[in-house]
Amino acid sequence: MQSEQADIVVVCDGGRSLEEFRHFRNIHVTSVAAGAGAQRSRNEGFRYAVENFKNPFVLFSDEDVVWKAGAFRQLRRGLENAPKDVAYSYGDYQRVGALDEIWIAGEFSPERLWYDNFISTMSLLRTECLPSPVWMEDEERFQDYSLWLRLLNAGHIGRYVPGVAFTAHYDQFSKSLKPWEHCQYWKSLVRHRYLKRSREMLPWR
Repeated sequence: MQSEQADIVVVCDGGRSLEEFRHFRNIHVTSVAAGAGAQRSRNEGFRYAVENFKNPFVLFSDEDVVWKAGAFRQLRRGLENAPKDVAYSYGDYQRVGALDEIWIAGEFSPERLWYDNFISTMSLLRTECLPSPVWMEDEERFQDYSLWLRLLNAGHIGRYVPGVAFTAHYDQFSKSLKPWEHCQYWKSLVRHRYLKRSREMLPWR
């Protein structure tokens, strides 16, 4: 995102034809095996991006997300002049479909992140700050929470950019709508993996 025109990497897992994207300007297409899953697809997209471009920022976007005009610009401004420990910027978003609400993320707080995930996957990240792998492929849910905690472990924080950045569609099959027990299992697993060191990183501890 060195200019107003960003390079877009589309990762196909067999659900769409690669050819349908090739006529778009600044869109680059790569693919993974059918059924590879979201985390492997995101990792492949990131690998392709870092091998082919030198953009200082990267943003992962799900297929069912519609971005608001100017959202990228606002998120980028939140990072461009930020201290180097600010690894990502994030905003609010609107949920539609099976869920109907506006999620107000609010200001970043390491202590708040310690207790819960309030930051969307659709955040703008500094490429140089990202761990390897970016997305843990053995985690079925809360992969974004996993990333934020791992970044916190490394001494990185986020910056809140107020305003609705995008709209996300939720249908009856969305993982976010799976039973409470399923949600709590994965949230507890992720917190168990990364929370101990994150607690040690908190400045007031």
